[in-house]
Amino acid sequence: MSNIKVFCRIRPLNQKETSLISYIIKEQTMQIGEQKFTFDRILDSNTTQQEVYDEIGKPIIDQILQGFNATLLMYGQTSSGKTYTMIGDQHQPGIIKRTINDLFDAIDSSPTECEFRIKISIVEVYKEKVKDLLDINKQDLKIREIANQGFYIQYVTQLWVSDKEEIYNALQKSLVNRQVGYTNLNDMSSRSHLLFQMTVTMNNEIEGTSYTGQLIMADLAGSENASKAGTTGIALQEGSFINRSLLTLSNVINGLSEKQQHVPFRESNLTKLLWNGLSKNSMTSLIITCSPCISNEPETLSTLRFGVRAKMIKTQPKVNKEVTIKELEILNNKLMKDLEERNYIIDQLKKDDNKVKIIKLEEQMLQLRKENQLLKEQNSQYITELDMRSLDYQEMQTNFKNSLLESDRLQQYNLNFQKQIEQLQQNKEIEIHDLNSQIENLKQQLQSKDEMIQQLSKHLAVFQKSQSQNAQLQLHEHYAEKLQNQNIADLLKEIDELKKKTFDDKNEIKQLSKVNESQILVFTKQINNQESEISNLQDQVKNYQLQLMKNNDELLNLMQSNKKLQKDLENRVMKVTELQEQYDYLLDQFNKLKNQLNYEEVGVYEENQKLHQQMQEINKKYLQEESLRRSNQLTSSQTLQAKLSRIQQLEQENYQLKLDIQNSQILSSQNNNNESVIVSQFKSANKGSMISKIVKKQQNQIDLQ
Repeated sequence: MSNIKVFCRIRPLNQKETSLISYIIKEQTMQIGEQKFTFDRILDSNTTQQEVYDEIGKPIIDQILQGFNATLLMYGQTSSGKTYTMIGDQHQPGIIKRTINDLFDAIDSSPTECEFRIKISIVEVYKEKVKDLLDINKQDLKIREIANQGFYIQYVTQLWVSDKEEIYNALQKSLVNRQVGYTNLNDMSSRSHLLFQMTVTMNNEIEGTSYTGQLIMADLAGSENASKAGTTGIALQEGSFINRSLLTLSNVINGLSEKQQHVPFRESNLTKLLWNGLSKNSMTSLIITCSPCISNEPETLSTLRFGVRAKMIKTQPKVNKEVTIKELEILNNKLMKDLEERNYIIDQLKKDDNKVKIIKLEEQMLQLRKENQLLKEQNSQYITELDMRSLDYQEMQTNFKNSLLESDRLQQYNLNFQKQIEQLQQNKEIEIHDLNSQIENLKQQLQSKDEMIQQLSKHLAVFQKSQSQNAQLQLHEHYAEKLQNQNIADLLKEIDELKKKTFDDKNEIKQLSKVNESQILVFTKQINNQESEISNLQDQVKNYQLQLMKNNDELLNLMQSNKKLQKDLENRVMKVTELQEQYDYLLDQFNKLKNQLNYEEVGVYEENQKLHQQMQEINKKYLQEESLRRSNQLTSSQTLQAKLSRIQQLEQENYQLKLDIQNSQILSSQNNNNESVIVSQFKSANKGSMISKIVKKQQNQIDLQ
């Protein structure tokens, strides 16, 4: 299975557009505001048609010639550059023409034993009707479905071509017949979905193989906003059909990306025709085209989200290979040759002696024992490696626990420090509040003392005035009384006394003023002292504030260090999880190897048992044959000994008869009878001598054996 490849192309601004969307491109990621979109490749506005083809279209050639199905889709809003990317113009051709050109170049450079057959069909989906662009008389073709195979267009024109010029002419004819129209956003807006289908069949005359690759290139009409496009009447109706089919396609993409049980392929003719490319046997690529104009930002974001969802879809591409009769014949001949070779090997093995088989079996057993020993060594190595890994894992677990404890300790320390800072802040705030209250009290006391001084000065002035007035009144009264009662001398004396009194009063007043001035100086000193205390308190407050700022900085540093420790802890947790996964994987591999080793040991044991049984059977057969041979030798030797004894006996009788013939004379009748007996005995004796030669030869053969 493979994911759909998604490419994003951003066109430049046109003459009607002025302001750009604020976006950032970093390698394979595009960021608009806080939203990020990741694709296989992002092609900015400076990318040329050739660069687009090299990145997207060129790999399709190898896929088609290898027998894979390929699908290329163009998706985006209206006037975003889909048709320009797919079709191009006279000076800058699009992906279709460049693909056709490179395909025929690859065919021309292919081996001479390869034969190619190419057919094309071009249709459009206009208002949910399938129209044949190679035959304008076929205006409403039906889409049929084959169970578990997909959809096909009934009675569609399939044009067999032999060179690229025929395809160019057919494509030009189809573009002339395609539905286009004028909108506010595009002077030549596509009002239908264009599907270009090309099937390439490659036959190898020598190998007898046949591969078929199918290419579908779909230039989808763009989604449009009726208010922006300014469409009315038929154009508005066309736009509604386009948006409806694209909405169905979006629902299909959502269903496939979320792996829903029901995917609404059958709700639109467009999704029926794209069924194979989106969900089944195809290597699919999607190009989403975006407008950088800020007025099109909602449509651009919708297109980017569509691409992100499509990237989650997986297809199941496979090679479309057809088994031909010639390939079966070649395979049959190869199998026959393999069968003959195996039969020859079997015959040779049957002809081999039992001893050779035993030697081979012993060699096989030795080889199996060696392999068993190697497997045991590998098993021991795996066990040691697993033990080392387990020790490392345990060490990492202990480190992880220590790091967790250290993190807990730091967190506890951080909490305690925060509590201390909070307590200090509260204490300092209380002290500052108390100092402020003391400063306010001192200020109030100073104000009250100032008021008292002012009141005293006022009372003193009033007292002085009243004293002077009283003195004058008393003087006048006294003068009046003296004038009435006493003479002038008394008056003069009294005047002198009054002068003395006034002088004494002035001295008292001076003393009182000095006392008041000394009190005022004391008060001013007290005020200055209180002001210095207030300034000291203010300095202390500033120092406390600076200390609080330092504590806050230290707290921030501790928080940052805590974050770093948390990140380090998370990294360690990730490492531990990775090591756990590696450990699980190695444990799984070890169990598999252990099971495999057990299976192999069981197989080796069973094979050893079989070989042992075969050796026992062979030994039994050999012993049986040896016993039979020995028994035959014994029986033959016994019969030969009996025959030899009989021959010796006959020879003795013959010798005795010869002596009797020489020593006695018998009558003629008796002689005749005796001659007949002697002749018969002589014949039997000669026969016995011949038998003795054969027996000797057999005995020599037995001894040699």
